[in-house]
Amino acid sequence: MSVRGVVFDLDNTLIETNESALAALDVTCDHLEARLGTAVAAARDTFLCVYIDLENALIERRRQFESAYQVRVETWRQTLAHLGQPASLAEEMVEYYAAERRRRFRLYPEVPAVLDAVTAAWPGAILTNGFTDVQREKIAAVGLGRWLPTAIISAEVGAWKPQPEAFAVALRAIGCRPEEAVMVGDSWKHDIAGAAPLGLRTVWVNRRGAPPPRGPEPSAAVADLSPLDQLLRHWNGE
Repeated sequence: MSVRGVVFDLDNTLIETNESALAALDVTCDHLEARLGTAVAAARDTFLCVYIDLENALIERRRQFESAYQVRVETWRQTLAHLGQPASLAEEMVEYYAAERRRRFRLYPEVPAVLDAVTAAWPGAILTNGFTDVQREKIAAVGLGRWLPTAIISAEVGAWKPQPEAFAVALRAIGCRPEEAVMVGDSWKHDIAGAAPLGLRTVWVNRRGAPPPRGPEPSAAVADLSPLDQLLRHWNGE
């Protein structure tokens, strides 16, 4: 079956997220120490543990939030409580962290040329887990709407990858049946393991050279997006 459309993950697929988020967190923890006038041991690790727990609770529908801002405030409140620091500082830390994150939004270097080629030949859409306030801010900041004007945000549609409902919305947006579409993403759990059982071809963007986990094999694995246009054309017999 020929490829007729492409669905792209956002974070760590099109936009660098992990390293810049950690850098922003480090600076925010430094700000916390300056604000308190004392060293705060394990602030970074505590924040990350709390955030991961809340993110999993969201995806598994055990918790509900209306925005990324609310998630960040709750993360900092719990972090500060674990550290024995005043929870009243949570909103200040959120604002400081958000400003540091905005300064670091960037596309991976190969993305503009790849999207020029791919979106000239196939309709595409972004499918990303997250909330409107932050995800649409990222998309606008790096100008992704030039190539991919359709962006499906999980919180807006009430379904988070790897839930099948999230992929169904994306398929409707690009007008494809599952066997005609390709899911491109970095997350094995959310992108590959979510899309493959539904019949989509999958491209695992493995920028860190991680060993593949157990589970459905991707249709292809790439170190970055540079080969994507040629890969899609190969699947179409070109």
